[in-house]
Amino acid sequence: MKKKTVEIPDSEFEELANMIRNYVLEEVALEFDKMKFGDTSASFACFVRNMKLSVGSCSCSVNN
Repeated sequence: MKKKTVEIPDSEFEELANMIRNYVLEEVALEFDKMKFGDTSASFACFVRNMKLSVGSCSCSVNN
């Protein structure tokens, strides 16, 4: 069976790839949020969230 290919413009591909990347990073951050290591796990969650690609910036705060 012959495989079909679809041409996707670079800009749309990059947008889709960034959406998937941000989704996966948020899933990882949510898992850190579930951990009971206090500020350490909250800091890791914040670090991961700041890895997301977006127009704005993500700022997290850790309760001291």
